[in-house]
Amino acid sequence: MIGEAKDCFQTWTCEGGKKCRDKCMAEYKGIGRCDEITAPIVPPQCNCYYPC
Repeated sequence: MIGEAKDCFQTWTCEGGKKCRDKCMAEYKGIGRCDEITAPIVPPQCNCYYPC
């Protein structure tokens, strides 16, 4: 469909749930959420989903 926004995402190291949500909203007007489960050597990531 023409004119529909698609979903995009960015990730960065999570520094806490509130910081993740706030940064995602401020920079991308999206919804940010930290990983709940990660591999032992990988730090949790903030996943920011936003329309683009």
